[in-house]
Amino acid sequence: MDKTGADPRVQAGACAYLLVGILQRLEKHHPGLITDAIAGVEADRLAIPGGVRDKEFIEKIFAETLRLLHLANQVPRS
Repeated sequence: MDKTGADPRVQAGACAYLLVGILQRLEKHHPGLITDAIAGVEADRLAIPGGVRDKEFIEKIFAETLRLLHLANQVPRS
């Protein structure tokens, strides 16, 4: 539990910002990493059993994960 009193929404935004930046830097050294990650996430998403508990929440997690990966995948390829 965070004892700093920081706003959890601000913390989540900062984590997303850092994650996208790190992924973009990794992609420069390992081309295809983000595309592979997207494919893996999509495969995992399709493998979710139909009767899983909290399916709506899980779907939101996958959707946000894919959004961040697609955002990171916009890194210039030069």
